[in-house]
Amino acid sequence: MAFSERGNAGMTEQDVLHWVWFSSVMGIGAETEPVLSLYVDPKELFEARDCTDFSNIMTDTQIARLKNTTPEQCYNILENCKKRNVKILPFCHPQYPNKLREISGAPPVLYCTGNADLLSPSFAVAMVGSRRHSAYGMQAAAEITKGLAKAKVTIVSGLADGLDSVAHRTALEQDTPTIAVMGTGHHQCYPPKNAALRAAIEQNGAVITEVFPEGAANKCFFSLRNRIIAALSDSVCVVEARKRSGTMQTAAYAQKYARTLFSVPGSIFSPLSEGTNELLKKGALPCVSAQSILHPLGIDEGELIVSQSTQQPKISRDAKKVMKVLTPTPKNLGVLAQETGLAIWQLSAALTELELCGKAVQMAGRQYLLA
Repeated sequence: MAFSERGNAGMTEQDVLHWVWFSSVMGIGAETEPVLSLYVDPKELFEARDCTDFSNIMTDTQIARLKNTTPEQCYNILENCKKRNVKILPFCHPQYPNKLREISGAPPVLYCTGNADLLSPSFAVAMVGSRRHSAYGMQAAAEITKGLAKAKVTIVSGLADGLDSVAHRTALEQDTPTIAVMGTGHHQCYPPKNAALRAAIEQNGAVITEVFPEGAANKCFFSLRNRIIAALSDSVCVVEARKRSGTMQTAAYAQKYARTLFSVPGSIFSPLSEGTNELLKKGALPCVSAQSILHPLGIDEGELIVSQSTQQPKISRDAKKVMKVLTPTPKNLGVLAQETGLAIWQLSAALTELELCGKAVQMAGRQYLLA
């Protein structure tokens, strides 16, 4: 049966089913790059499962799931998503976020409600902070987010209580898209009191998670979602944070993924500013207004230097690497991999991205040329 959701670029329901199965085999937050570098398509992995030694690229638990489960056993997840109007975005899906593709350990599958077209914006900033915040933190988060939203910068946060909620609500008040990254499946909302906020985000933004609907809740999923918040963003702004907190984990991921890290200075007497002041001491850029973030992004005085409505689609770093080596003469995957230094799975995703935006053309024998 054809998987008819718009924008799937020819993917069948069986294709999507294999990706969901692969995600369940690997587990939430698993390092998938070693496997995808050998098997670009999960179908190939499934076909090789009984005749290949995977001990060097999978854990014993993953191998057991690989051997003892089938894609068909994940069909209930597809049915559940249809009932809940949840879009399934495999790694190779054209609506899968470009920035997220660049990191090691990117989720094989995302589950999305709202507008998936908003997941690869021209500019995105993560606004994160304490659940139990001060009045100063709330005011700072609202003012900085307001300035960013007026410039039509997409706001990313975690739908958590506290400053995450302030950032999401402020973006919505400015009629600017916001992306919420959950640590649960779409069957629940945490905290429950944010159900109305989540519904509002789905009307003017997107809500994503790597946990499938009805997936068992797990405390570690909230820590793992912090890597997605950081990866989706050009910059991460920490408004208020204790030294040991989930917010500081997001800051660590921002540094790991080479995202520009900003920190709002706080009182030396406040425990809620211990984390932010520590980040400043370690090299984070001070954020005293939205302009602190807008200027490094190439946005001046709250207005985009280039109008987003006329700007060409922003492509990922991997796609840019491939574009540099493409020529009017077709090249096969082996040559392109050698010239770019990209793994085959990264190369395939980048080429799909370039094809979809009209910058590359595939010829017979999986050879590619510059459009």
